[in-house]
Amino acid sequence: MAYVRRRSTSAGPRFDVCWRESGRHRSRTFTFRKDADRFRTEVERRAQLGALFEAPPVTLKEWWDGYLSRWSVGKSEGTLRRRQEVWRALDTLHERPLRDVTRAEAEDAIIAVARRAPRQAQLALALLKAMLRDAQQRGHRVDPAVLALVPPSYDEREPVYLTLEQLEALASCSSEPRLVLFAGLSGLRQGECFALRDHDVNLVECFVDVSRGAYQGRPTRTKSRKRRRVYLCSEAVQVLREQLLARPPGASLVFPAPEGGMWRNEAFMARVFRKAAIRARLGGRGENGRYRGVTFHDLRHTFASLMIAAGANPLQIAEALGHTDRNGQPDATLVWRRYGHLYPGSSKQAAAALGRYLSLERKRVRDVGGIEESG
Repeated sequence: MAYVRRRSTSAGPRFDVCWRESGRHRSRTFTFRKDADRFRTEVERRAQLGALFEAPPVTLKEWWDGYLSRWSVGKSEGTLRRRQEVWRALDTLHERPLRDVTRAEAEDAIIAVARRAPRQAQLALALLKAMLRDAQQRGHRVDPAVLALVPPSYDEREPVYLTLEQLEALASCSSEPRLVLFAGLSGLRQGECFALRDHDVNLVECFVDVSRGAYQGRPTRTKSRKRRRVYLCSEAVQVLREQLLARPPGASLVFPAPEGGMWRNEAFMARVFRKAAIRARLGGRGENGRYRGVTFHDLRHTFASLMIAAGANPLQIAEALGHTDRNGQPDATLVWRRYGHLYPGSSKQAAAALGRYLSLERKRVRDVGGIEESG
């Protein structure tokens, strides 16, 4: 028998439907009690009817409403908005009965998206598969061939690593030079820079505490949902010191927008960053009029490349960038994948360093032995 268990969380009450299936204990969490009760009934009917059970037919759009309410639990506002944008890309399938979505229909819809936005097509296919698997687990019949579709390939944009001279040129061409320079020297994400407050800054011990990001001019959680401490180089500390003195009186944000309050991404990119990149000849307008060139996230790549040039190891960079594993510990895996090519001859250097260490260790042992014999 399935049962509903109520529990309290920081985001409000949650309802867990618990049951046993195929010899294993299973559970699924819902925000609303009515959804939990409905699912519990489905589980019990499925257990009673076995292979005869089949959920009532629904359209993909009708299934989306319930799927989103379950999936959105614990997700940030920005993550939810991006998911909804991906869903809109599947508009040709919205009114199709979920059980009747065929591989051919799904493939045609994904290819149509890929022609204008290849990466969006990959995300759309992943969403479609997730929805169909969710429906399948709840007793709906779906075409398994859709789940076997291969996502379309695309040429991923290569990250840009600015030199120190290019970073300084970009900052000098900007109406917010200290914000741009600080981002390149600290590795903070755009939202983390926008949401930084004066009490997050410690100029004496040279660090900032990153505890929140920004979305649409409002504070939100960081991407990793974790608080981290980022230690700064002397130049980044000097930039912060100058910025704190240059702020309007009474401002609590380190980098407030000109009209006060927190920067919005679209406004900053249009009014500040892209104009500066074009002036510094690090960006321009394509044939379709769209901006092509360095992005704000490239400042984060630039920080990583500068750290590597200074001799930092991947674990140190992962800690500064906020790349962590499930246990909250720094995870160098992503650093190796993204920036490993910036470590040319690293194994050769490591072997040479080991040789120097062993020579020093043998010399130390000989010196200690000589002192004992003379004693």
